[in-house]
Amino acid sequence: MENVSSPNLLVLGGTGFIGYHLLKKTKELGWQTTSVSLNTPKKERFVEGVKYLNFDIVDRNLLKKNLEKKFNFVVNLGGY
Repeated sequence: MENVSSPNLLVLGGTGFIGYHLLKKTKELGWQTTSVSLNTPKKERFVEGVKYLNFDIVDRNLLKKNLEKKFNFVVNLGGY
């Protein structure tokens, strides 16, 4: 069970090299983490407990539908 008071992190482009390491470390610290990317993570870059969402952030309807939750931190590592 995740700690309700733990920070919420959203990483755009979280399936790449830097995103993987950021998500891995913040999960170790007990953070609630969400990753939005165009692609699913490769097997070796999958972090247990991360909520992975796959869609294009350019689509505002998908953004509104999938990201209703509030985040304490947002990191953009997307290749836009």
